[in-house]
Amino acid sequence: MHFLILTLVISISSFFQTPKKAERPLANASSIVVESTDGGKTWHDLSAGLPEKLSPYCIYADDRELLLGYERGLFRLSKSDQSQVWVKDPLVRDNITGIYPGKTGPFLRNLEKGFMQEIAHSGMWLPIYDNMVSEAVITVLETADGSILVGNAGGLYRSADSGKSWKNVYAKDMVTSITEKGNIIIAATFDGVLVSTDHGVHWKLALAEQGPIRHTTYIDGQFVAICSGKAQNDQGMGNEVDTENSVRVSRDGKTWKRMDENLAPKRFIFDTTNSQSVRSIRDIEKAGNYLFCSLSAGIYRSADHGKSWELVLAAPGDMLYEMTVSGKAIYAIKVINGC
Repeated sequence: MHFLILTLVISISSFFQTPKKAERPLANASSIVVESTDGGKTWHDLSAGLPEKLSPYCIYADDRELLLGYERGLFRLSKSDQSQVWVKDPLVRDNITGIYPGKTGPFLRNLEKGFMQEIAHSGMWLPIYDNMVSEAVITVLETADGSILVGNAGGLYRSADSGKSWKNVYAKDMVTSITEKGNIIIAATFDGVLVSTDHGVHWKLALAEQGPIRHTTYIDGQFVAICSGKAQNDQGMGNEVDTENSVRVSRDGKTWKRMDENLAPKRFIFDTTNSQSVRSIRDIEKAGNYLFCSLSAGIYRSADHGKSWELVLAAPGDMLYEMTVSGKAIYAIKVINGC
């Protein structure tokens, strides 16, 4: 009798227990999305629910969910979903090439149609800033003072009235990335880094000698810029060839120094077009106590602010990893080198 009662109690208790999160397989060469929650020590496949041959363009993470953009729309992964399975967003069918944080919800970018923004995590997406100029949109930032900055093929545009009207504040070159911290805003262009200290009204150029800027961000109290480096002539023949790219850091946006010297011996790929070794740094992020840098060889980790690095995830073939971070978790997708 006592045995039957004990068995019944155990059964009822088990029924009401919170189900455990499914174990995720370790990452392999075919993994579309990978995740690490232990500082890059181990990586797990987070691709359940995605088409087998999906080629994602971008990934975004916040405290609620992950978003994955590709040529036919958007996949979503809720962090509260114990099954950890991606679900196709039925309302997004356009080519999504960029996802950016917004004050009321993330922005989606389609190069031809512009931006969409979600209404307060409702699953409803609406076109926004559709009066923007016709050039392909590339990046967007809602600044601390309430203005909006949009970078595109025509330069940098600013709106002080929630997108009703726009002013072209920089028109010399394409703007691909915008970062703000405190009273300083920096933007990436093919000419170098633009710097503004008056909410984006006026801009000055820095790092012009480092060639096109691929990406900007803010990490560990410093602005970070991934520089492409200027092309060099090959032995005076007039043929331009690629040179190494680099990571530069600055506290004020004006004075920059290099921080990737110890990555140099480990980041070479072979470019069959030029028959030479070229260096490729794709992305840089901070998760927990570690700095992560995506190179042609894979993802490297540093525990000492870039003084030393170790490879924690090798990149397959001609692919590089693009990363995003939420809390201590870091997520990565494979993209084709050069895209």
